[in-house]
Amino acid sequence: MAAMAVILAFSSCSVTRRVPEGQRLLVRNVVEPDKQAPKKERIDHERLSPLVALQANRRLLGTNLYVHIHNMASPDTTKRGWLNRTFRRMGEKPVLLDTARVRQSAQAMRGYAQYRGFYDAHIDYSIDTSRRKKAAVTYTMHQNEPYRKVTDKA
Repeated sequence: MAAMAVILAFSSCSVTRRVPEGQRLLVRNVVEPDKQAPKKERIDHERLSPLVALQANRRLLGTNLYVHIHNMASPDTTKRGWLNRTFRRMGEKPVLLDTARVRQSAQAMRGYAQYRGFYDAHIDYSIDTSRRKKAAVTYTMHQNEPYRKVTDKA
């Protein structure tokens, strides 16, 4: 019962209150495989997801509990109280969107596809900023045809 009260208290506070103006909190990364590629040749999202350089904060019971705990600490880092240190240690800093790291992730996924023989592969990404101070990134894989080694059987 006490855990439910804590969760309700955290859900009423804004997780983006300490996100600087002009920045956005990364809430989700989605990697979509190429649906037009044959299933046995398709590079699935489990292979591509670890290549995403910028991972969103962990979630617990559908909330950004770790960011809430971090936000409970004083923004003044000179305060040395044990409670302030505990909140900083238990919580997570909010992960902010960095478009350079998003491009880097797309290039890493393309490199992986080329390693697998899909030399004409490309990755599209879109950044959804429709929610106030929050962003979600969607990567879409386009594999195209793989190159195959042709051998003469003579």
